[in-house]
Amino acid sequence: MYEKNNDINRRVFFVGGGMIILSSFLLSRLWKLQVSEQDKYLLLSDKNRIRITPLFPKRGIFYDRNGNELALNSSNFKLTYSSGSALPDQVLIKKISNELSLNNDQIEMINKRIFNKKLKKIEIKENLTIDEISALNFLNDDLESFLIEDNSKRSYINSKSFSHLIGYTGFINDSNSESLKTIGLSGLELKFDHILSGHLGYVKTEVNSEEKSIRILEENKAINGQDVVLTIDQDLQNAVHKIMGNNVGAATVMNIQNGEILAMCSTPSFDSNKFIDGFSYDEWNKISEDERKPFLNKAINGEYPPGSTFKIVTALAGLEDGLLNPDDKVFCNGKTKYGKRNFHCWKDKGHEEVDLRKAIKESCDVYFYDLARRLGIEKIANMALRLGFGRNFDLISDKERNGLVPTKKWIENNINNNWNLGDTLVAGIGQGYISATPLQLNVMISMIANKGFYIEPKIIKSPNLNKKNKIRPAGFNFSNLDLLRDLLDIAVNEKGSNAYSSRIEADNWRMAGKTGTSQVKEITEEERKEEIIISKVWNERDHALFVGYAPTTQPKYSVSIVIEHGGSGSQKAAPLGRDILLACQKIKTQGSKA
Repeated sequence: MYEKNNDINRRVFFVGGGMIILSSFLLSRLWKLQVSEQDKYLLLSDKNRIRITPLFPKRGIFYDRNGNELALNSSNFKLTYSSGSALPDQVLIKKISNELSLNNDQIEMINKRIFNKKLKKIEIKENLTIDEISALNFLNDDLESFLIEDNSKRSYINSKSFSHLIGYTGFINDSNSESLKTIGLSGLELKFDHILSGHLGYVKTEVNSEEKSIRILEENKAINGQDVVLTIDQDLQNAVHKIMGNNVGAATVMNIQNGEILAMCSTPSFDSNKFIDGFSYDEWNKISEDERKPFLNKAINGEYPPGSTFKIVTALAGLEDGLLNPDDKVFCNGKTKYGKRNFHCWKDKGHEEVDLRKAIKESCDVYFYDLARRLGIEKIANMALRLGFGRNFDLISDKERNGLVPTKKWIENNINNNWNLGDTLVAGIGQGYISATPLQLNVMISMIANKGFYIEPKIIKSPNLNKKNKIRPAGFNFSNLDLLRDLLDIAVNEKGSNAYSSRIEADNWRMAGKTGTSQVKEITEEERKEEIIISKVWNERDHALFVGYAPTTQPKYSVSIVIEHGGSGSQKAAPLGRDILLACQKIKTQGSKA
């Protein structure tokens, strides 16, 4: 009996001890879960019951100088699916597909994405019509995890004439919201993305196990992007684009008193809305393989030999140096020889006796060969730099091209060669190594027109970017500038001048300027003998250029034009320059938004 009791007591002891140990373990575990690691599991619980929905800001709008919208945000209703609850059955997907006219391939793709557990949000279709939205509303009871959202979409007014200026936007995955975020990809959309994009907001919502909202816990409103007002005149920009037509090249128009760019056109262009709505395969191949480079903004990134427009620089260098007497004459018989090489004038039979007046009026190359020889490359280069060549004005991109103002040091460092006299001679007429953008050509002619004041081109009217416009005297002799302005007037308006047929006959809007024709392929002596001057191959033909301003008495507007492989500047570029300056008469002076 005694042994039996001991056996029972032993069992009770072990069972009781085990229960005590188990209870102690459970109590310690509960303590750890509810007290020691309370914050950890509270956070995990919150993650399960709290949803954060991003609130996207509206992107800032672009306006022209008169308050006309150029880039805006239009409604884009789209149907999305959010994972997290029960998967939709195929009957419902079929109903939705019927209402949205989705084909079998689209339905298959949607199913693959819905069953991909890694994707939390799936876009079913965007750009829903009113009829489609109405039809989906009848399915509302069945659409638990489907949502119709209004996401604004970027739209561009006059999308072809403004495409190189404003650029376009695209989408990236936003790490904070796991959604697509709109960003600028080119042009001013890219340059000013930081002020256009605004700041993301959010709504913190408590949801139940079925992902249905119970209450809003916190809301942080989005801050919309800032609007940007351009100096561009919409009507003038459209007019310039129309005047340029099918030509390949660029044109710029500037207010010579304050540096405001009123028009900047590059052709051919492209439709910036296509980057929002999407290109077809054939459309993309056609435009991306086009040898005329429609995506290139030639006004700031096209580098061209300035040709005879550069004779303005060489002439001013000679006048400022005191080396050039305007009355001194040089005889031109159509060419001049230095060393073993002939340097030809554009006029085969020559201009005979030429002074500065005739040299500018008829654009005599031999006269400027002689002047360049006496000046030397350093003096020519220094004058070019003073007049705005060789600079990136950082208007639309910090990657705008500088062009090239060559010197002896440059050729030693970059081509490992010695500078020779021939390099100086061709530089004096804007050929050889020298190159410039159409914008730089406009700055040069504007400084002549405004009687020698430095000018800083600008394209943003507001917001204030804290950039003071650097309009200050460049230190030129005013009498030299007056002489050059008179000669540029003669170069257009006096009978026998190269641009006479393109003159503006109205005295109150008289135009001054200089034509240019720059070679892209050297003409050999054999080709000259056979009179093969114009190549049959388009991209081997000369570029046509013109720089000018109006009116001549009190200049307001300047223009620069480059027509790639257009041939003669007087025949191709000058008439366009005239038409653009005539269009400037319609520029509005009141009603600016800024």
